[in-house]
Amino acid sequence: MNQIQTLNRLDKAYADLCAAIEWAYQAQEWPLVMDLVWELSEYFYDRGRWKEQRRYLEYAVEAAQKSEDVRRLAQFQYSLGVIVYEQGDYENAETLYRDAINVFNKLGMLDAKADTLTQLGILERHRGRYNLSFSYFEQALKIWEESLGPDNPRIARVYTNLGDVLQELGDLDRARTAFEQALRIDEIAFGPDHPDVARDIPGNVRVIRAKCNFIYA
Repeated sequence: MNQIQTLNRLDKAYADLCAAIEWAYQAQEWPLVMDLVWELSEYFYDRGRWKEQRRYLEYAVEAAQKSEDVRRLAQFQYSLGVIVYEQGDYENAETLYRDAINVFNKLGMLDAKADTLTQLGILERHRGRYNLSFSYFEQALKIWEESLGPDNPRIARVYTNLGDVLQELGDLDRARTAFEQALRIDEIAFGPDHPDVARDIPGNVRVIRAKCNFIYA
């Protein structure tokens, strides 16, 4: 089978799944709606098909509400929050994230709560609300340090986010410390030549340049 035939089959399978979601939604087959949307979520996101994904995630949120499936409702609210954030709809994204956090907190799903706090931190950083962004990243960091230990790569991502926010706040010394923490954790986890380690270095470079600009301005 050549590449074009393969792509045609994938497109046909995708169209069939979309039709199945529409049928399940109209038939009020709520568990099936949730299962199908979950299966297609990664496909949509990887291809940037946010408009379609938003519609189907809205179906899934409604399905979870109708089914009184609180856990899946929060998961779909989180996923929908990511999509509406990508579309620039920050107010709805914030509401969805906060609703999801309330459920994750009640269910003791701390890892999911930390993920959502991180997304809130990213959202507020893009809004220019750096102190609030810093607070969300700090909360996520505390959860993951307690559950994963201090040297987990997920914690390195939080330190990188903290470094970015601290740099925006003009706290260059603490920003550099945060970037160095991210670099140290990734070197332990992956070795010095891993791409994640190379990604951590620009944060330090930005801080050094900012310091030089400040000193010599």
